[in-house]
Amino acid sequence: MGMEVCGMDSNKPNLTMEPIIELIWSPEEEELEVRSPMSGTCLEGSCSGCMGTMDDINEIVLRDLKFSYSAYVKGNSLTNKNNIDESRNSGSVQVGSENGSIVKKTIYNFNVSFTKGNIYAVVGVNGAGKSTLINLIIGMYIDEYDGIISYDNTDIRSIDMISARKNLIGVAEQEPLLISDTIRYNLDFGNDINLADCERIKNKFAEDAISFLKILNMQDFFSERGLDYVVNENNTNLSGGEKQKISIAKILFKNPTVMIFDEPSSAMDEGAIVQFMNYLHETKQNKIIIIITHDEAVKECCDVVVKISK
Repeated sequence: MGMEVCGMDSNKPNLTMEPIIELIWSPEEEELEVRSPMSGTCLEGSCSGCMGTMDDINEIVLRDLKFSYSAYVKGNSLTNKNNIDESRNSGSVQVGSENGSIVKKTIYNFNVSFTKGNIYAVVGVNGAGKSTLINLIIGMYIDEYDGIISYDNTDIRSIDMISARKNLIGVAEQEPLLISDTIRYNLDFGNDINLADCERIKNKFAEDAISFLKILNMQDFFSERGLDYVVNENNTNLSGGEKQKISIAKILFKNPTVMIFDEPSSAMDEGAIVQFMNYLHETKQNKIIIIITHDEAVKECCDVVVKISK
């Protein structure tokens, strides 16, 4: 029997969808209009009361973005502390030793748009700045870049990003730190659901949570431990893969407009990857989905590939 992958039958997983568009520093020609969410307020967010909240995000645009970041490169013996490699899009300053190097890199004139209805693969070698880019997109480095990052033509510096991250954005890290509490609490934390309200809500939560765990092939985990299994303080009673899957399930349960996954397939077997990617394609219509990945199978199942080059 062939396995159905992203809506297709195949004898082996072949996660190929529509033709992939590779975006490498592709500037848009048209000018970006950036407006404040509230009339008469500053775009820089320097005055009180100028932070606006958003009910939805249809497009994320990065225009003429320039940012610097540090990366550690193992086994790169460098003797020139001012070794600068500068090209059209990036430059680097490397301080080296026999064991490795701290590389200070700068990305110039980065332009890309993320729109609803698409799954984006963000690819590049280790240290290329993929995780830094995600942190910029979700407003973690709000004052550490030049250029424009906007949600629906609104500069993120004028948006209440704490509210946006809580209500509209979900990020599943590759190495998450779970809360020392039950699996149930970790899945629900921050989602404003009071399980004590009534038994119906509690049962509905359990049904949804279990369905997402099943997508990730965690049936055995649930059967053995259940949703009330307590994660210890250092998370040492869970494997790295189990922690990552729980983090992914939390985002699926939260169901935000913007879903971001960091190397999600690293903890999944073949069947779970297929089920996970199929689920994302079923639900992508009203979402912006961004996946950092080195996995060629996942990359081929995405609609758009954004490549970050060193």
